[in-house]
Amino acid sequence: MIDSYLTIATNHSEEIKIEKSRFIGTAVPCGNREEAEARYADLRKQYYDATHNCFAFRIGLENDVEFRYSDDGEPSGTAGRPIFDAIDSHTLTNLIVVVTRYFGGVKLGTGGLLRAYKEAADTVLRNARKVERLIMQRFRIEHDHEHTAIVMRMLSERNLKPLATEYGAGVTLESEIRAGQFQLFADEVIERSHGKVSINAIGEPR
Repeated sequence: MIDSYLTIATNHSEEIKIEKSRFIGTAVPCGNREEAEARYADLRKQYYDATHNCFAFRIGLENDVEFRYSDDGEPSGTAGRPIFDAIDSHTLTNLIVVVTRYFGGVKLGTGGLLRAYKEAADTVLRNARKVERLIMQRFRIEHDHEHTAIVMRMLSERNLKPLATEYGAGVTLESEIRAGQFQLFADEVIERSHGKVSINAIGEPR
């Protein structure tokens, strides 16, 4: 399974000029659709006097991808889609790219607009700092006190740290691991403890 993705580390902007028009590309990392829409609203306020604020965002991976793009008044297909294609060509997700245009008085035509918005988006993404994010699976381990040593040893071997621990008649411990490694680790816990230690995933990987 895919348990990591490439995105941008922080907000980044670049400006290019084409035939007297200014194109300002702004890329912002986002965790979900609501955040992407909020960042777009922020940028529309920032560039309230612009001719157009076109955008595209992509959130998620594989079969759980959510995306949207808008030409914001430019001719259909000349702005939002080229911006999205730039995101796709850089293999990025969990971000929004807004390209703000200040019209300079020279009409670019359909082909010229498409190339300009693609170039503006490509420029900001090419220069933004990229970062790989891991998708983690939180899990719960329950065991008797006598198995504490073996549980802690297995966690240490994989550089995992307890995130929460409760002591009572037994021990309940929560931690997290890279999602693609969870099942292998769970099988190892069961095998090495001879079934005396239980391990269960908590929620969906994120």
